[in-house]
Amino acid sequence: MAIKSNDLEILQSYTLDELIELVKEKAKMDIDDRLSEAKNQLVSLLSGSSEWSESSPKVESAPVKKKGRGRPKGSTKNSAKPKSAAKEGKSKRIPLGQYLEQVLTPEPQKVDDLYEALKSVGYQSNAQDPRRILYLELTRQVKAGKVKKSGRGLYSAKK
Repeated sequence: MAIKSNDLEILQSYTLDELIELVKEKAKMDIDDRLSEAKNQLVSLLSGSSEWSESSPKVESAPVKKKGRGRPKGSTKNSAKPKSAAKEGKSKRIPLGQYLEQVLTPEPQKVDDLYEALKSVGYQSNAQDPRRILYLELTRQVKAGKVKKSGRGLYSAKK
């Protein structure tokens, strides 16, 4: 196939399939050209070209830290915390269930009111959504039979 000089003539003389084949051939030629340029640059870099080795700093790769859950390799269940930490006077966090026992009353309370009462007795949470954590704990307490669900979003202490 000879390439026509006029675009209109090209469009009239070739079918769509032929045009697609021409575009594919052109793309292959472009890729081959880029690949050969990249190979030439790589060969010149690997051959010890003075402009590259003197002007560019040496880069050392840093170890990649994998984000994972659980204990690090080599640790055991008992090696997580030393027993002496409790003796040094470091306070342990009080579970949310114990705080709930302090603030729940026999009359039903909304979760927002419970959360405010928990904050007033010293409960602190690092969670992004502490009310969600409270809902989860209340659900656990209801299933355990320690808290009574009085209605939608209403909880009270078991009598």
